[in-house]
Amino acid sequence: MDKLAERLRRARDRRKDHRNHTVVPPVDVRPYDPATHAAPPPPAPTAPTEPGEAVETTLGDSPVVIRQKLHSAEPMTVDDALYEMEMVGHDFFLFVDVETSRPSVAYRRRGWTYGVVALDTSCDCAEVAVEKTA
Repeated sequence: MDKLAERLRRARDRRKDHRNHTVVPPVDVRPYDPATHAAPPPPAPTAPTEPGEAVETTLGDSPVVIRQKLHSAEPMTVDDALYEMEMVGHDFFLFVDVETSRPSVAYRRRGWTYGVVALDTSCDCAEVAVEKTA
């Protein structure tokens, strides 16, 4: 029992900041699986389910935080999208184009010019995934 108490005292002493006389909190480590002696995989990011809900997840062990947010979108014209973009004060605005029914982004360029990028959703993503793995 004395040996264990001494080891615990030494471990606590190593965590002390001797300049400020404070104890540094221990590092948070993920639990491991005793059967495989490996750390469990990081939890998969969960997507938000309600409009306006934001979900933040960290990317593995890094300090990178990914924030996902779900917005409801109504089809609108490019002119309406530019108006909404100016109203919220952002440099871009994601919308569904009423003329083409494609997801699009209106963005501010230099000066008073704007740009629009539209996504082509006519391709079959399953076929593309098969081609990339082959």
